[in-house]
Amino acid sequence: MVVRGASQATLRRIASRGTGWIAGAGDIGEFTAFAARVRGQWRRQADKAARAPQPR
Repeated sequence: MVVRGASQATLRRIASRGTGWIAGAGDIGEFTAFAARVRGQWRRQADKAARAPQPR
């Protein structure tokens, strides 16, 4: 599933329903910051939902 956006709700959707994540646009700084947020949210969801420890 591809999820678009950069909000907290987007992070929850990526972590709860997605299998991975790719950046759609932005510079390297934006990518790096959002990727860190994705990984953090993913780890929190993985503990609750028996998911892989990190996105692909």
